[in-house]
Amino acid sequence: MDRHQPADREDLLTVVEDFARHLRHLRALAGDPSVRRLAQLTGSGKTTIGDAFAGRRLPTWDVAAQLADALGADHDDVRERWAKAKGGTGTTAAVAVSVWLTSVRADIPDLAGA
Repeated sequence: MDRHQPADREDLLTVVEDFARHLRHLRALAGDPSVRRLAQLTGSGKTTIGDAFAGRRLPTWDVAAQLADALGADHDDVRERWAKAKGGTGTTAAVAVSVWLTSVRADIPDLAGA
């Protein structure tokens, strides 16, 4: 394995991405309804639903609860996972970030004066 590649993509997930991964799992268990269908069932916009599943943005609790209903998911479980993500939004990692991401390369030449 290349020393510059992470062992597993999960090492790089933010808490919001981790929540989105769980939503995708619930969606698969529910028969993989379309984003359009979920938007209709929840009364939310397609972009809001799409962003929630992609991990681009943490949905509000109201949207997350409506998704839980539409997907037949356990509210308590979704609420707990949502609260965990809400408490760690931004760049906070859900799991430790690989060392190679935080190291600094000193062997890159300065090309500004070229």
